[in-house]
Amino acid sequence: MQQHSWRPQRGLPESSVSILRAWLFEHFLHPYPKDSEKLVLARRTGLTRSQIVPFGRARKEESALLTDATQ
Repeated sequence: MQQHSWRPQRGLPESSVSILRAWLFEHFLHPYPKDSEKLVLARRTGLTRSQIVPFGRARKEESALLTDATQ
């Protein structure tokens, strides 16, 4: 499927998602970023803090996938 320049992008940029996934992997045992960490993640990813907050829902899904993969 060809992406047109006039269409809005859905989801987050892949580079931002990669940074968030790397953070999740590094903090697997406690995947809940503190407010200060959310600000750092926002700066590193180019996202706003409010875009980082929904990442919490994804961490639960990702953690479940990682747990299933190890069993």
